[in-house]
Amino acid sequence: MEDWALIANVLMTGATCFMAYATWLMARATKKSLEAQWKPYVAVYPRLRKDDSQALQLVIENIGSAPAYNVKFEIPSNLMYNAWGISSGGKTKAKIFSEGPFITGIPYLPPRGKRIINWGQFGGILNSLQGKQAEVIIFFSDALGNQEPPVKSILDIVDFEMTAGESSLEYRIATAIEKNFKQVECLNSILEKKLNSYSSKDAYMWAYIAVQLGLPIELAERQKFDDGLSDEQRTSAEMLARSLLKSFRPEMVKDEDES
Repeated sequence: MEDWALIANVLMTGATCFMAYATWLMARATKKSLEAQWKPYVAVYPRLRKDDSQALQLVIENIGSAPAYNVKFEIPSNLMYNAWGISSGGKTKAKIFSEGPFITGIPYLPPRGKRIINWGQFGGILNSLQGKQAEVIIFFSDALGNQEPPVKSILDIVDFEMTAGESSLEYRIATAIEKNFKQVECLNSILEKKLNSYSSKDAYMWAYIAVQLGLPIELAERQKFDDGLSDEQRTSAEMLARSLLKSFRPEMVKDEDES
């Protein structure tokens, strides 16, 4: 009987030790899980602007549940900002980061804290990325000063192509402005040749049209085309100019001009 009692005690001791060890493992796992949940996690991602479906922003956000400290960034050379432009394939006018959070860092970023940067428009961003993705490496610490593992955010906008391509009012305005700007550039080029015409009368006529259209030709500049013209020639040139405007831009001809 004593042997059975001894065996029972040993088994009970072993079971107690096993339960204690299992409880310790569960407590350790729970602690790690809670620690993992109560940590900062900083990410960089693109999003569409709420007021313009053609423009994208770069968002720096702490999506973790604890504050992030001493946030620093390592950015590639093809990550730029203000990359405006509707069409791809052109020369980029985007700016290289020389200031802002990507350069100076962020000393303190609370949970759900954000920094928002205007990235640009779809075409301009594609041009600035030079056909590559932009990889941003983010470094930060927790409240105890412990360095967290670096986070890599991969930035690309290929998947935004359909969503960013919606024909919003802002997009239509931007397209119209871009088209009008090209037309004005072309018209200025034509006028430059016309204003260097061998005929003073013709040059005066084109200068008159340019002024009526609101193109950047100063009144003083216009006067130089008036050299050597008689009153009759000047009047004739203005009549020809009004005739051309009436044919192609009737809204530019006032009633008093027709009289």
